[in-house]
Amino acid sequence: MGVQGVTAAPGDGEVSGTGDVFADLVVVLRDVNGVPLLQRFEVPSEVDPSLNEELFCVQPVSLSEIPAVAPIENPADGRSVYPIPLMGDPGAPPPPEGEEVEVCDPQPAYAMYVQEAELERLNMARQPDEVKARKLNDVMIKLLTADELTLDGAGRITADGLALDASPEYAAIYHSLMTTGLIPGLDAAPAALPPFDAWMLAAAAMGTASGKSTPITIDSVQYYNRIVGVAADYVESPGVWEVDFLRTTPPGGEQFVDFSAFSYTRSEVFQGCATWLDVPTLTWQVSSIAELADFAELPPVASGGTVTNIAGFAQLADDVRAVIVLLHENGVIPGFFIDPVGQNTCAAQTLALSQPATSWGMLPSDIIQTDVVTSTLTAYMPWAGTTVNRAQFRVTIDATDAFTLGSEVSFVSTALPGQIDFVVDGDGNLVGTWGGVDGFVLTPGSQVEAPFTVTIADGAPLGTYTATLELVDLDASDPTASVLASDVALTDVHDAVLTVLWTSMIEYAAQGTFQPVTARVFNPDLGQEPLSGAALRITIDAPEPFLLDTQASAWSETVAMPFALDGAGDLVGTWALPDPLPVPYDQLTTWYLNIAEGAPTGVYQASIEIIDAAGVVLNGPAVGEFIIAPASVHGGGGGGGGDDGEEPALPPIASITERPPVVTNSTSATFAFVADQLDAEFGCSLDGAVATLCTSPITYEGLADGTHLFAVYATTDQVGPTAVVSWTVDTVEPTISLIDVPDAATVATDATFTFTVDGAVAVMCSLDGSVLSECTSPTVYTDLPVGPHSFVLAAVDNAGNYASVGHRWTIYNSLDELEWIVPVTPVRLADTRVGWEASDLEFTGEGPIVGGTWLRVQVAGRGGVPLDADAVMMNLTITGAVGAGYATVNACGVRPPTSSINYVAGRNIANQLMVDLSPAGGVCVYVHTTAEVIVDVFGYAPDTVDYLSVTPVRLADTRAGWTAPDGEFTGTGPVSSGQVLEVQIAGRGGVPLDAGAVMMNLTIAGATGAGYATVFGCGVQPPTSSINYVAGQNIANELMAGLSPDGAVCVYVHTTAQVIIDVVGYTPDGSSYTTTTPVRLADTRAGWTAPDGEFTGTGPVSSGQVLEVQIAGRGGVPLDADAVMLNLTIAGATGGGWATVFGCGVQPPTSSINYVAGQNIANEVMAGLSPDGTVCVYVHTTAQVIIDVVG
Repeated sequence: MGVQGVTAAPGDGEVSGTGDVFADLVVVLRDVNGVPLLQRFEVPSEVDPSLNEELFCVQPVSLSEIPAVAPIENPADGRSVYPIPLMGDPGAPPPPEGEEVEVCDPQPAYAMYVQEAELERLNMARQPDEVKARKLNDVMIKLLTADELTLDGAGRITADGLALDASPEYAAIYHSLMTTGLIPGLDAAPAALPPFDAWMLAAAAMGTASGKSTPITIDSVQYYNRIVGVAADYVESPGVWEVDFLRTTPPGGEQFVDFSAFSYTRSEVFQGCATWLDVPTLTWQVSSIAELADFAELPPVASGGTVTNIAGFAQLADDVRAVIVLLHENGVIPGFFIDPVGQNTCAAQTLALSQPATSWGMLPSDIIQTDVVTSTLTAYMPWAGTTVNRAQFRVTIDATDAFTLGSEVSFVSTALPGQIDFVVDGDGNLVGTWGGVDGFVLTPGSQVEAPFTVTIADGAPLGTYTATLELVDLDASDPTASVLASDVALTDVHDAVLTVLWTSMIEYAAQGTFQPVTARVFNPDLGQEPLSGAALRITIDAPEPFLLDTQASAWSETVAMPFALDGAGDLVGTWALPDPLPVPYDQLTTWYLNIAEGAPTGVYQASIEIIDAAGVVLNGPAVGEFIIAPASVHGGGGGGGGDDGEEPALPPIASITERPPVVTNSTSATFAFVADQLDAEFGCSLDGAVATLCTSPITYEGLADGTHLFAVYATTDQVGPTAVVSWTVDTVEPTISLIDVPDAATVATDATFTFTVDGAVAVMCSLDGSVLSECTSPTVYTDLPVGPHSFVLAAVDNAGNYASVGHRWTIYNSLDELEWIVPVTPVRLADTRVGWEASDLEFTGEGPIVGGTWLRVQVAGRGGVPLDADAVMMNLTITGAVGAGYATVNACGVRPPTSSINYVAGRNIANQLMVDLSPAGGVCVYVHTTAEVIVDVFGYAPDTVDYLSVTPVRLADTRAGWTAPDGEFTGTGPVSSGQVLEVQIAGRGGVPLDAGAVMMNLTIAGATGAGYATVFGCGVQPPTSSINYVAGQNIANELMAGLSPDGAVCVYVHTTAQVIIDVVGYTPDGSSYTTTTPVRLADTRAGWTAPDGEFTGTGPVSSGQVLEVQIAGRGGVPLDADAVMLNLTIAGATGGGWATVFGCGVQPPTSSINYVAGQNIANEVMAGLSPDGTVCVYVHTTAQVIIDVVG
């Protein structure tokens, strides 16, 4: 992390610009310009140890508090940071024996606090120069061919209303702006697009290029400049673009852009509003952008809302990112609108919420007399509007020539009152109404649509029709105020004779690409003689004369249209029509038009006409315009046949200029290719398929794992040789397993990790958040301090697939420091169902979690769970699932290959779990199939707890063929009815040999009939149940089980079934949590009596009633117990419902189990006891209640 002296000057001479002031992209202390502040040390000279020399180091800082380290102010933005002690600091501890450390290295105890600047998608700037050039060329084409260039609500460049939004394009824009001050395609020099100048455009480009979930910081800006190569590629242009660069002190270090002239005021840039849909209430609202966007708080250096220097640049870039997130979330909703940067239409937007609107459906731009086309008239009243009791559509059609009859245009609707009856007004226009004499009712939030078939009669006026649609209020007292809204459509009407029209025309294209154009030929039956020898003639007129007849080509269904040069330098092609031309005839033909590289660029005209056998024009021409831009940048050979225009004597040779890596994990592949002759076409083939016409570049998606073959050839009048490349797609991650790890709670200060890795080219380890470095098994760490620790093992293969697994453990001075779970009043912290809101307002339901995604829920600091809690006892409920699946709960790291609950479509099911918390105090819930998720919390493990979590691991699965990661268990098939499965737990999966009890998730699958299973510490089987199941059902229950003296658990199954055991934690020997022999203390079924005679079943608990059961002083539970681990079983319910277990007193609004009519279902619950030592069970629907105590 350090630099010796001032030997390198990145950005100068041959230095690449990356520098060696700091190789790692870490968060460091910076001055107001963003230049790292270096620490000066004196160290013995390597040349003469009797002398000292200077050494300068960057100062890494942490945004999080570091114990015993005083915060300082970061001059760059004024925020408080914590300097990370370095090995060169006075009083630094000696390095660990046998390890080499540098003066600039962080002290080992503080290495975990070193933070990397997150660049995420900004890393896409690490693209080859030729890729940058191609992306910049793509941008230039879009800008040059646009009629209007503006900035949208986030500050993105929009061409004719379409925002440029691709990260690679904006990486290229940023590089161009920062190194030249220009954006190709924009005339301004330096680049500007009001209200943004070049600097603000650069900040917006960075915000657009970034990942939308990762904030942009000052460190991000400086590292991005390094990656992009701003200092290395900067080209000074006096009077146009001049950038100053600053260096670290002392001189000689890396160059950094001087942002001292930059200024940003958020309230001026994002001053406007957005019209957005509030989904829960289905109402449109107008709010300021500042209220809707997730803007970060301005840094302390801000003055009066203005941020200057690099802090302002980073803030604008991050604000752009935040507004893009808002656009991505809302922009897909029709009706959403946001003010462009620098504009404020809040008042107009608010007014528009109450104003009705009307619109034409899509009328064709060209109609031939007798055509039958469709259009829909639409009227809409916003929710904030007022009811119009007598609304009516009024249609006015103004033609180039006056109408004489109302029947010359017909509008017929299947919706009452049917057709529009037109009359001719004094100006020769057609006027008609729809809606009847009493009109129709238009209420707030409603929309009225009237679909029509439209016909222009033979003999109607020709030329341009202007069709005006008005929404009128028949009850308006003032006729001038009767028009509530209007819309205008234009269409050209053509004579019902032999006609040719362009129906689609490209707007712009690059040289060398194929683009579709479509023409319509119409030949009505007018009693005419059959037409023979008719053809279409297409003339292409370029801004400059063509030089070769090969500079344009067109294909339709693999048949080429030949072109020839005429005397004006235009290219003329002919296309034969059916001979004779049928009557009637109405046909669309699409050609793929290619303007070759080297042809003129600019505005083209393509005219099409119908000619007879003698070349006489029968109809036309119809003319279309398009723009041809220069070809994308690529390598390749020169032109084709030379200056004499003769055909080349040799076949063209294709060369592949872009291809995937030899081995890759990408399932898509892009190839670019060129030919050494200008007029060559290409044929492409994938994996031996028949070659088809193709253009460069070509992309293949959805490729399977394995070796693939791409082939391309070029052709003119001769077919050239085939260029072939092969590559391998490999999406399989390396296989990694931790074999031996430290106990989750230990007094040992040394830690040894043994592991196996298969299919990797690099294996790396990290201790306590340090940077991953290469390692081998076993990896040993010594003299570790007391406190929590973490270890990560990662592996990557030659395709770039990455896999990792982790382990956490805590070193104690003594295991006597530990204590057991602390119960809390049950509280619901999350419920995804729309409209639900947590009592602390920290969670709002927004709908089900989509299958294959995660829900993160903050737990620490909520519902009585302290910020330093290590784990939480929670009840997970799945409801409204769209299909069968499972959910996995973990601490938001790498998802383990285990399940926490299984569910089926439409059924509510719950499971109580003990879950480790993430460092930020959250839990994550992964759902395999889309479902609603509910999280209720019942207790927590303090930071000194004798319940110790492990990385969830599957230790047993009886399904045939399954083998445990440690090889200690192999599935051989289901456990037979009445049999017991014994599984060794201690000494496996991070559970030590002296563990007292284990927290495990028991899953029953593939049962042959209804039954139950009992988990116990082997020995005598207790008369209790741990889980109930029915035939074919997959069902899970997390429970605490005592271990046998040999460290095993036993599972009894009443009916043949598969058994799966996932271990998530344990209690060490001597824990204050005490397991008991499972004992049944309550069973409401009539006639049942407890072993101690303290409870007798008298029948089910009625709907809405509470059952209170004495626990303390019974079944081995002492009188002074605070909480109990019990298995709750619901049986014989009369309907669907839920039950809640609580410590009597006030009933919480949570659920402990969900059930349906007639179902037997169990869930293990951690319940606090009342002062009298009782628990209470509330049932929503009448059911039998059974309570088994396990600890």
